[in-house]
Order: sequence, then C-alpha cells, then structure tokens
Amino acid sequence: GFYFNSDLESVEVTADNLMNKTFIDEIDLELWSPRTVDIYQTGTNFVVLAASSAQGSLTTCDSMSAALACSGTSTPQLGNVPFFYTSCGDLTHFGPDPYHFT
Repeated sequence: GFYFNSDLESVEVTADNLMNKTFIDEIDLELWSPRTVDIYQTGTNFVVLAASSAQGSLTTCDSMSAALACSGTSTPQLGNVPFFYTSCGDLTHFGPDPYHFT
C-alpha cells in the first residue's frame, strides 16, 4: 500500500498514476521454496544471509567477528514476525514495522 500526505488534489493525481503500476499476485503455499534466513551482527553492522538452496538450513558468514543474532525463514510461519529494512533519506530502520518512518 501507499501513504500520501498532501492536498487532496495532489493525492488523487499521485494515486491515479500509481493504479496502473500496481500488481497483485498470490503464490500458492505449494509453490513457495522456504529456506533459512540468518542475521549476523557485529557492533552496529549486520548482514542477512539466506541458505543457498530451497529447504536449505545452512548459512555461513565470512566475518569471524560477526555473531548470529537471530534466525528465521523466508516464508511466513506461525509465530514468526517478518522484519523489514527501510530507509528514509539518510535514516535506516531494521525491524518488524515496515511503516517506521510514516
């Protein structure tokens, strides 16, 4: 979805221009190829690595100083919370709120 903050006429024009650029698709559960996704962290830096193969569970971080911070999957599962990397200008956010900057 999109959030717009402007006068009504500008919002309508912007939204109308985006309507034909919106694509919605549903992937059936049997078509997903889940894999392990691990987040490694060292200081304030982090890297997200996915297993190299479908159904894979092994990731390897090249940094000897990075520690495994958390692990999840590339597909939704009961009890898991998705994380998003978002940016706004020079600011960045990594966490479960995709609308952190709104």
